[in-house]
Amino acid sequence: MLSIMMNDSYWKNFQITNEDIEIIYSHLLNVEIPQTPAELLGIILADRIEKEKIHAKEQEEEHGAPYLPKNEYKVGDTIIFPQLENHVGTVTKVRDANSFDLEFKVITVIVDGEEKEFAAGLEEHILNEASKATLEDDASALSKLLNEFGQHSINILINSLNENDDFTYIGGKWFPSALLIDVNIGLLNLAEAVLDMNGGGPMYTKDILEQIGFSSEDNPKLAEFSLDLAMQDDPRFDEVGTSGEMTWYLKRLEPDVVLNKPIFLQYDEIEVNRDLLTEEMVALETEIDDELSNVFNDKTFKKLSISLLFPHWRSGTLPITNKTKTIFPTALESERVRFTFIDEQTREEFEGWVARTQGYVTGLSDWYETNNVMPGSVIHLQKGSRPGDVVVGVEPHHSSKDWVRTAMIGTDGGIVYANLKQPISTLYDPHMYIAMPSDVSALDESWKNRSNLRKPLVNIITEIINDLARMNPQFHVHVEEIYSAVNAIRRCPPAPILEILATDKRFVHVGDFHYRYENLDA
Repeated sequence: MLSIMMNDSYWKNFQITNEDIEIIYSHLLNVEIPQTPAELLGIILADRIEKEKIHAKEQEEEHGAPYLPKNEYKVGDTIIFPQLENHVGTVTKVRDANSFDLEFKVITVIVDGEEKEFAAGLEEHILNEASKATLEDDASALSKLLNEFGQHSINILINSLNENDDFTYIGGKWFPSALLIDVNIGLLNLAEAVLDMNGGGPMYTKDILEQIGFSSEDNPKLAEFSLDLAMQDDPRFDEVGTSGEMTWYLKRLEPDVVLNKPIFLQYDEIEVNRDLLTEEMVALETEIDDELSNVFNDKTFKKLSISLLFPHWRSGTLPITNKTKTIFPTALESERVRFTFIDEQTREEFEGWVARTQGYVTGLSDWYETNNVMPGSVIHLQKGSRPGDVVVGVEPHHSSKDWVRTAMIGTDGGIVYANLKQPISTLYDPHMYIAMPSDVSALDESWKNRSNLRKPLVNIITEIINDLARMNPQFHVHVEEIYSAVNAIRRCPPAPILEILATDKRFVHVGDFHYRYENLDA
């Protein structure tokens, strides 16, 4: 019945027609409810299916029934062939035949000017069974095709709607512009006051509507959609809901770290020739999973652990990487998403923010301090039971003190390292861990005046290797130790460090990603 839609080429060449647009517009005018592209695609397909059914019935009335091997035919009959894209043929000959003790007829049919032969009067044939397919079978087959091509078709529909001024979009839904309820500046001022009295937000649109006295008894969804659109166009408001919900916040009351990237996370990009990196280096880069690395991961995680880097420790943030992005909530369009952190041990809840386009999550400064987290501490992350929630935790360390890499900061903000016995509160990554002093103000100042950006990265790496090698009997340093130490004084992903180690002959690879420095001028 749906033969036209039951092939790949139909979906690969899928296009939205003017008639489709008229059907969508009429549907939205009728229901007066904003709808998603997927819902609107369903309206289009339902209309096309109904039209194909009507067309098939008209063809059957005009040309005869579809071909079935069990039917009897005579010269002059016209037949529709669903197996041949519904082409019509005329019977010109009928003869007896037998095969494997089966007696049946063979009909000669002219189809598109060609003679073709088909069986007739044959009760046992697979095409007879195909005729018994129900509407449910059609729906099942169509569903499979939509699983494969549905997103492609939705994208084409979205492009068509974007080019049409008759439709308005927000929060993943579309509606006729002509039906929007006017939201004037007075109502927006009231919305600002309501959010202000509620700590800036977040608040659902329907809750704001109730408090400002703006509603539509006939169509509350239309009122929500109209207010959402007006608030989206007003720079005072920020839509901060996760995918699937609309919540609003006053932008001026959002934490500064949400609106402005901390100095510790700002990276002055260094050009890298990736052809110089070995396969092993690329594998290590992928494992480190720095948010600035251009690596790909197609896995979805519900739970994982990461080693905290100094810039994120100092900023009270966590990176949105190829791995962690599957844990943190996201949104269709919003740059910032407000969500809830839950402490793994205490179950205490506290505010978190996703700075989606900036590549980090914030809201952890107090939690880091409470749990005595240091750079290199292992942070556990998992999805919460409620949509958008993220459970965050650390594991207690097995001993109260340990010999660890310890940073000593000079008045100029410079760092030297020593291996000292320090109190340890959390499980940590030995390559990444750096015990920091309670006063890091001098180091902060060096970040603010960006003094270390004036020093070539190769010089920084040289100093770090020479400094850290003194704490190792073999006088060599692991790449991750270098990476962690570099990021204590300037933001840098692994690739520029790896390129220098791969190309500068003074850095000698001694195996298993360990390097030592060799002064070639000595």
